[in-house]
Amino acid sequence: MKTMSRETTEEELEALYRVIHFIRQSETDENLMSTIFPVSEQSSMYKDNEVLPELSLPDFVQMKLTFAYGHLAAFARWLGVEGDPEVHSIQALPFGGYALLRPVLECAGEALWVMKPENRQTRLRRRLTAQADEIVNAARFLKDSNSRNQAQVNQKIAKLDNIADRLKLGQKGWSPWKDSMTDKRESKHTPISNMLTEVESMRDSEKLGFESTTSWSASWRACSGATHGQSWPITTLNEAISVPGTRKGHSVEHNIFAKFESLALVTHASCDLLATAFDRADGLANHLRK
Repeated sequence: MKTMSRETTEEELEALYRVIHFIRQSETDENLMSTIFPVSEQSSMYKDNEVLPELSLPDFVQMKLTFAYGHLAAFARWLGVEGDPEVHSIQALPFGGYALLRPVLECAGEALWVMKPENRQTRLRRRLTAQADEIVNAARFLKDSNSRNQAQVNQKIAKLDNIADRLKLGQKGWSPWKDSMTDKRESKHTPISNMLTEVESMRDSEKLGFESTTSWSASWRACSGATHGQSWPITTLNEAISVPGTRKGHSVEHNIFAKFESLALVTHASCDLLATAFDRADGLANHLRK
């Protein structure tokens, strides 16, 4: 299997222009981040922060959105559309692009999942369970690294449970840490695809100027498969053309080409999710507290 260049069709060019359009739309929102943070003292998110200052929801959301926009910017540079709005040539290999879009979906998706509930207690409960998942991953990293700093994990767990006891966000004795270690957990330790499926109801399918046809969870699955080197995304998201005269028994050599149409679908989903998370953050940060 080889990667090669070829003449781009009109359909592929239209898909490429959509990709560029989605990136530019996201860049516009990113430039407006300063209108959200720091949050208004009269807003719901400010009240969330007053109740749970130890795990600031505004800081969490800002960090997640910043990471998402950063990966999207890296994707734009990978594609060659970063900076100059007049694009004269594009080089898109079938490697790397989807891996860069995956964190956009994950960061924006987790932020939106935490922000989605109208009820403050539910939002704060999700913020705690998201933090529990962070501790899970940190603990596994320290263990696999043979670190001598395991005590810090127990300290973080105790602090998290103390916060939960103070806020009384769940049933008596509810622990976000224990909840993250059970099959009933609702933290990110459950599949990110479940989180994306839940927040899909907040989506406007024509928000970015084109009708969307691919769900956020399906887009994440494609990006995840490509990131993990699975074979199905190579054939599903790209175009493989057999080379005449190379068949030998059951094998044949292929040239593989990146498909802008596939890339546009996943870019649309990524930017759509990011825009929805931005709008939800803007609503919580600038509207009267509830």
